[in-house]
Amino acid sequence: MKFRGLIIGFIIVGILTNIGFVFGEDIKYGILWKRSAGDSISSVAITSDGNYIVAGSHTNAYLFDKNGNLIWVYNTGNKVNSVAITPDGNYIVVGGDSDNVYLLNKNKDLLCRYSTEDRVNSVAITSDGNYIVAGDYGNIYLFNKKGEFLWKYETEDSVNSVAITPDGNYIVVGCDNDNVYLFNKGYEVRSGETTTVSATLTEETGSLFVESDPSGAEIYIDGDYKGKTPKTISELSPGTHTLKLRMDGYSDYTKDVEIKTGETTNVYVKLESVPITDTNDNVKNNGNNINTLMILLFLGLIAVGGGIYFITKKKKQNK
Repeated sequence: MKFRGLIIGFIIVGILTNIGFVFGEDIKYGILWKRSAGDSISSVAITSDGNYIVAGSHTNAYLFDKNGNLIWVYNTGNKVNSVAITPDGNYIVVGGDSDNVYLLNKNKDLLCRYSTEDRVNSVAITSDGNYIVAGDYGNIYLFNKKGEFLWKYETEDSVNSVAITPDGNYIVVGCDNDNVYLFNKGYEVRSGETTTVSATLTEETGSLFVESDPSGAEIYIDGDYKGKTPKTISELSPGTHTLKLRMDGYSDYTKDVEIKTGETTNVYVKLESVPITDTNDNVKNNGNNINTLMILLFLGLIAVGGGIYFITKKKKQNK
């Protein structure tokens, strides 16, 4: 019996040891890839299958695939504070200091842009992309992907984080006022309450980055002075604009540039110096002119002197 108990004890210890090995296994990890965006990253999100990753930085939103390949960059012109993506990767929402919420598809097409009253701190989107919730410094907004503004709730304090259920039926919000709010999608104004609903239509714009060699050239867009190179000129209306660069000692440069919504057009110009006239040639020419003038003056004096001599001599002969 003792021997049998000993065997059973060894078996139990072996089983427990194996279980310990299983549960205590050292799980090895590896970095699949690392990509630099050239600026600090403020927000990231990933699809449920890991196929798409969206990231937000100082002025841009980036879309990568799971292999680390950069699919596109979208410039908002201001700091990006929050990004979100649907599980299938078909819709991306971006919010930041531009006081706007951007809805894009994975092909980088801008589907809608919603205007808010202040910089956006947090955004979220439903699984099908039908509803977008955003929070800024004092308000919560609900939009749909058709570009329609549904409602706004004033929190009177900064909204730090928002979330929405996959079907969009519930929205949760956290604020600086120490409160957590839970809304339903059909939030309505109740009897005796007043809620302000507002929406501002804003013109879609793009940006132009101008760099020159040498730097310091004056920049003119459609005749208006915009500063000196290198510089990014923001909030330009989409379409064709006339760019002109001016700098002392160099020929003026003029070019028509195409501005696209939500994108930054880059222009690099190598200015051509203006030919300078050889000062030695000028001195030589001036010297030659002076010599000619002196000769003519000398000849003139000889002629005058000779004339006076002959006139004087003739008068003496007449006497």
